Amino acid sequence: MKRYLWLILIYSLGTHATIFERLAYPYWLPNKMHKIKEPPKTITSHSIKVPFQTAELSIHLWFRKTNSHKPVIIYFHGNATNIESLNKLYILLGLENLGLDFVVFDYPLYGLSKGTLNENTMIASGQAVFDFTQKTFPDRPIFIWGRSIGTGPAIKITHDNSSKVRGLILTSPFDNSFGLVKTRFNYLPEKVINFVIRRNTWESSKRVRSLKLPVLIHHGSNDQVITHKQGMKLGNQFPKENVKFISVEGFGHNDIFEYKFFWKDIRQFIRDTTQ
Repeated sequence: MKRYLWLILIYSLGTHATIFERLAYPYWLPNKMHKIKEPPKTITSHSIKVPFQTAELSIHLWFRKTNSHKPVIIYFHGNATNIESLNKLYILLGLENLGLDFVVFDYPLYGLSKGTLNENTMIASGQAVFDFTQKTFPDRPIFIWGRSIGTGPAIKITHDNSSKVRGLILTSPFDNSFGLVKTRFNYLPEKVINFVIRRNTWESSKRVRSLKLPVLIHHGSNDQVITHKQGMKLGNQFPKENVKFISVEGFGHNDIFEYKFFWKDIRQFIRDTTQ
């Protein structure tokens, strides 16, 4: 019975969005739970227009800019959050406590961002945010941080701008979309998986092989959303001398920020990389 499930799913979910997009980018969940409000007083709200092949994208972001010359972090969030939830879940507070400036943004359809949502539009949005960060924070070291599904665009933007990125931070990453789907639905034929991910392949494993910059990875040993094995597969594709992979024993996908050395590790990584 299971082997026919893919047929039911494909036809029941329609043709306007692939199954992968429906499952991987559930933007309606955080949008319902976390309505975008005014940012905290230390943070500025901004929107940028991003020309795209089919239609213009509008990307909403928050950024913190002080008068320091310290590094800047661009944060690519996971699929079940938006920038308002980053505030409520104390991720923004964690970033502020690092003593750094930062930029956080929403992918198309998340929060107040508009447009179509797939790998190409997420990459276009990420590149536009990177360009904005360079212009807003000239001559500052830039770190890119990707979380969960956000590790896909974070890796792509780092790959395309590697000479301008000081370091890459990944939390609960995956190697590619094929592996992500195969792990959850191992009964699906490969042809079906390739059809499901056709607009969202996220070939991160291939993109990281040529990266020659420092990388920090955290992955929970009990992660049931993106398995520790998938994170290890990705980690093993980086040049060995550049990557530090931290297996967070006993932690899963959603509680990894509670690991007692999590923020300390990131602080030390940035400090070591900018000295």
